[in-house]
Amino acid sequence: MEDIKTNTVGLQLQAQLIGTLIGIARAVDGNEHLISDSTDKIVREGLAAALPDANLGNDSLSALIQRAEDEKRKLIPHCYECAAPCGKNNNYDMRRLCTADEDIRSLKLLILCGICSMAAYARRAAPLGRTDHDVNRFFYQALFCIGEESFGVQELLPVAVQFGKMNLRCMALLGK
Repeated sequence: MEDIKTNTVGLQLQAQLIGTLIGIARAVDGNEHLISDSTDKIVREGLAAALPDANLGNDSLSALIQRAEDEKRKLIPHCYECAAPCGKNNNYDMRRLCTADEDIRSLKLLILCGICSMAAYARRAAPLGRTDHDVNRFFYQALFCIGEESFGVQELLPVAVQFGKMNLRCMALLGK
């Protein structure tokens, strides 16, 4: 019974982590100049940690969520002091995905699962000095799309297709 509780908490933390990464993607939307190497690193680590076989403990997931929150605060410090918050940089509640239209949910989950796997490759390539600017930027684009409620099939399908291209590019980083 304890394993089930631990696993449930772990899944909730993974969902919270993804929601926080979507908050980062929202924060840098239109402000790509804010993205630093540390931002790219936390996004790669966070996405890879959301994989089912990542086997991170709850404490590690909580620490990763805090690092992502700290990174977002570093990116947009004035938003935390704003008297009239716009919500643009809010984290995404992954439970909203469960109630989305089936086609939308399926496309968003396809993109999410894909970028999590892709991030695991990118994360392994980065310490070898092998990074790709376009791959890193695609993580933000894909996360933003997942969190965007107004996006339909017309907006999501090209992102799913682009994932295939970016994934090949990312896998090539390890093959160099």
